[in-house]
Amino acid sequence: MQIQLDRRLRSSRSRARLSHGLVGVAIVAALLATAGPAAAASDSPQPSYQTNGRVWSVAFQGGVIYIGGDFTTVRPAGAAAGTQEVVRNHAAAIDESTGNLLSWSPNVNGTVFSILPEGSTIYLGGKFTKVGGASRENIAAVSSSSGALQSWHPTADGYVRTIKRGPNGNLFIGGHFNHVNGSQRWRIAELTTSGGLVSWAPKVTQVTGFACPPRCAPKVWTIAFANSAVYFGGHFGLVNGVSRNSVAAVAIDNDQNLTSWNPNVYAAANCPTCQTFETERVFNIIVSSSKAYMCGGFWLTEGGSVRAYNLLVTNLTNGAKDPTFAAGNDGDTPSCALRNGVFYFGGHFNWVGKICSQNPGGTSRKCTSDNSTRRNHIAAVDATTGALLPWNPGANSATGVWALAADSGYLGAGGDFTKIGDVAQQGFAEFPASRLP
Repeated sequence: MQIQLDRRLRSSRSRARLSHGLVGVAIVAALLATAGPAAAASDSPQPSYQTNGRVWSVAFQGGVIYIGGDFTTVRPAGAAAGTQEVVRNHAAAIDESTGNLLSWSPNVNGTVFSILPEGSTIYLGGKFTKVGGASRENIAAVSSSSGALQSWHPTADGYVRTIKRGPNGNLFIGGHFNHVNGSQRWRIAELTTSGGLVSWAPKVTQVTGFACPPRCAPKVWTIAFANSAVYFGGHFGLVNGVSRNSVAAVAIDNDQNLTSWNPNVYAAANCPTCQTFETERVFNIIVSSSKAYMCGGFWLTEGGSVRAYNLLVTNLTNGAKDPTFAAGNDGDTPSCALRNGVFYFGGHFNWVGKICSQNPGGTSRKCTSDNSTRRNHIAAVDATTGALLPWNPGANSATGVWALAADSGYLGAGGDFTKIGDVAQQGFAEFPASRLP
């Protein structure tokens, strides 16, 4: 049943919460299209509307879950595909407590990769040319109550993968663009609240002379803030002409001040421990008080000398791997979230262990180096140690989970799945706190 946003949601909309996460499919995950053993009832999602296509982004604000992606319709929990469909082009809003669809409908004509809710405004980033029938080039702002297009009108000449509010009050965007508002920007840019372009412009580029992989076109997919710096990740090899592989940090008030934080996420084409050429990709960075949590598609850090299979935790100074955290998996991991001391992650993996590998490791398909545990596309570990937690909803499809976000009461998951937590549920699912570790 479709319902309207009530006054309670309007008054609390300023409590914005978000999280965030174009990936190569891991070899093992691509072969496994169904979930494993049935999840316990306590690990199943609560009933909510679902989508007819991939969900790329999930964000929370004031009792509302905003989702964006490739979908064009949504339908109630339990409804089969093609039945009871309601049109929602690439963006929709769901009441988090009831799982019901809300009237919010921006009507975007292309993929929505990122959603940033902020009070009465919702910022959208993606690969689109129109919102609400009006021209918008990959970035837009709409009303949080109705989805009506607002006058804010910057432009980007390539897709926008992430939008984040900086501590200085400006908006930072990352993606695969070369110009913003007609001026050159190298995959990352800073905008004022009025949509004006700020002069801050670090150059995020790629090392030349190599094939793809391991050196593909540069992109920025994730942005975070700490220590008066902008931390960002994606796929690149140089920042301001200095070696920085996949992640870097630049002073927020000086685009030429590249900090010493350098996890150096990279595996060379002749990597002796890699089973195939690896294109390093960091899809999400989450900054805590003293650490940076990362998830993506990578095998090695610190320039190839330290193993880190798709999950990485470092300090915020030089970027060295946290020696207390031990967890990895066997497939690309485009989404992750932190909540109450738990590190959740989703992706294309099927096994999770202390030191995991892309190599299936024989007929058991367990990760090499340890006795890993089956987790189909979604898992949770202790945020300090990386110890695997028993929570095990499991998601089907070859590519699984692409988006995770959490607030105080819920965890939202988006992706390609049609079944999660042993429940038929396509594209989006929400787990209340009572069903989380």
